[in-house]
Amino acid sequence: MILIFWNYISEWLNRTSCLTPDEQKRLKTVTTHLIHTSDSLVHRMDKKYADKLIRDANHSAVSIVDNTSKRIKRNQDGRYFKTDDIFDLAEYALEGCRRCRMKDFHECEKFNILLKMNIPPATEETDGCPYKG
Repeated sequence: MILIFWNYISEWLNRTSCLTPDEQKRLKTVTTHLIHTSDSLVHRMDKKYADKLIRDANHSAVSIVDNTSKRIKRNQDGRYFKTDDIFDLAEYALEGCRRCRMKDFHECEKFNILLKMNIPPATEETDGCPYKG
């Protein structure tokens, strides 16, 4: 897991532009500590087992499961909604966001609803509204 997190954070740092220089520095420090810890653990292991772990880490990916999506599957009447249907509806609602000129997106009703429902943003690498795309 340490190697997988190190790889994920390192790759994300190379792609993102939304961090301040201080945030970038702190995340680089995190990756340095992760790789040093990993190296320390690997050097104490049997060579074959360590090689297998490193190979496995290179073929692994981080996946995050959003447990809050379970809450939006049931409405007040007890009926279930498919999460994909809710995401499709959100995508349709976001069509108008591409032309949005609102200066403070935090005051946008659509932004707040999508955020409350844990709808993934169009992009995380922005200084403006992440749903604008």
